[in-house]
Amino acid sequence: MVEKEKIEVEIRSERIIPIFRGELPSTHQIAVTFQPVGVPIPRTIWILAEDVFKEETYKFLVEHREKNGPLFDKWVEFRAAKIREDIEKQRVFKPEKVSV
Repeated sequence: MVEKEKIEVEIRSERIIPIFRGELPSTHQIAVTFQPVGVPIPRTIWILAEDVFKEETYKFLVEHREKNGPLFDKWVEFRAAKIREDIEKQRVFKPEKVSV
């Protein structure tokens, strides 16, 4: 059974904004860095940009440690659409200022 857990997701790709503007094809891959609570080292994975428009769910087996306890494997998951939601909240789509 997959234990659902809140995962901090950070987009690390200069290509993400052009992809969302439609300037690059959605078949480009974007790097997603995530660090579930209790996981000592952040992980970076690559997903297709078009997946953030779908309800794709990614599942990972990660080493987990609670406070000073032993390491054990744990399944975590996140929705790719959450990336899109986070980008929209950050108002990435602000119109650019154009000086004439």
